[in-house]
Amino acid sequence: MTDSEMKQILQDPMGNNIEISLEELDSVFREIISEEATGVFQSIKEKGHVALAYETNERLGFEERNYTLWKEPLDLLELFLLTTIDIGGDFNHKYRPEAAESNDFVFEALSRLHGRACQVGNEILVLLKSGYADGANARWRTLHEITVISYFIKERGSEMAERYLLYDYIESYRSISDYIQEPALYEKHKAILGDELPSKSERDTIIGKKDELCTRFGKEFSNEYGWAADRTKRITFKDLESEVGINHLRPYYKMANISVHAGPKGIRFSLGSPNNNIIPVGASSMGLADPGVITAISLLNMNTALLTTRADIDQLITLKVMSLLAGEVKDAFYRCHKETWAEYERRKRLQEPD
Repeated sequence: MTDSEMKQILQDPMGNNIEISLEELDSVFREIISEEATGVFQSIKEKGHVALAYETNERLGFEERNYTLWKEPLDLLELFLLTTIDIGGDFNHKYRPEAAESNDFVFEALSRLHGRACQVGNEILVLLKSGYADGANARWRTLHEITVISYFIKERGSEMAERYLLYDYIESYRSISDYIQEPALYEKHKAILGDELPSKSERDTIIGKKDELCTRFGKEFSNEYGWAADRTKRITFKDLESEVGINHLRPYYKMANISVHAGPKGIRFSLGSPNNNIIPVGASSMGLADPGVITAISLLNMNTALLTTRADIDQLITLKVMSLLAGEVKDAFYRCHKETWAEYERRKRLQEPD
């Protein structure tokens, strides 16, 4: 007997048998689920403003308390970031005309990387102020990559900077490579997402540019970090860290990966939760020191990479000032870390039974 032929036997209040096919029963269940879901959905929307207002007040209250605890280091980090933005703006204004005239690829790459570093720094600051240490750590990972790449380009010079800038085309190619290898996948995703994928003409243009660049720089150019590789050897980000001498931050980089990826370590470990048995779902006033300190270090390195491409006495004085400020950021964050940890331990002891 097929599923469609099977019958579900029910009884009405009078004891009479009612025969309902599984298909009819399925239709009834679907209708019930749809009606119930619609009702719950409307209720959530109608009452949502109360929950949202409560959550907003809770968040603002927490952020105020968090800022009170971490005011000194957060203010110093923000001052460091604002000064860094000014440094980049002044440098760009002063040297861009000359760089444009000489087609200076190093200037173009590093000035843009410096700007992106400032943007990521602002994102980190917002996350720290809101009590999201893991999120700040994850964004620092990007800041670290920006800094390492900046140093590598600076040390290798114009040809490497040009390769980096041209690799933009390769990243466009890599974003559609699955569709090139599996045309059926393109049609499937297009049906799901709508007509938002590159057209055949756009794909052909991207493929043509990729082939042109690989002919010029070698087939390895189309691989990950291919812009930094030679014609015969692949290169990794770890290699870049080692070459520019910033591999001492690799332990922090690997720790930041925990907050980026979905590995099992990430569901046990959190900077904001001293007790790993607790599943953190929101903000915490703990754990802000590490991402705060390494953000200042990376921004200092970023300033150094940019300014030493046009080194003069003024630039060197600026870097010395920023180094002193970074030291104050570090000291303030670690001082607050000790204070918040001591307070946590004190409260923990009070909660423990005698």
